[in-house]
Amino acid sequence: MGTGGSYVNPDWKEALISDASQHLVKLQQDIGIEADVLIGSGDVAKVLSQAAAQTKADLLVTGCYPYGGNLRTHGYAIICAAPIPVLNV
Repeated sequence: MGTGGSYVNPDWKEALISDASQHLVKLQQDIGIEADVLIGSGDVAKVLSQAAAQTKADLLVTGCYPYGGNLRTHGYAIICAAPIPVLNV
């Protein structure tokens, strides 16, 4: 990111999402589970807020590493943006 903002190549983003989706499908098959998967990119707080709305969730559970992790960096923004209660474990 520079003084002009940021740019994300849409083809690159699509390729990353496609690759991640394929890997998750294979992992689920290998393990023998079924789960809904949502892959998002962008601002963490906005993506989690959108995911909560899209899935009609009533609670957002986040986790963090003992010595830092995303909650330190994004925690306040996540709590402010989430349309539902947030629980950090």
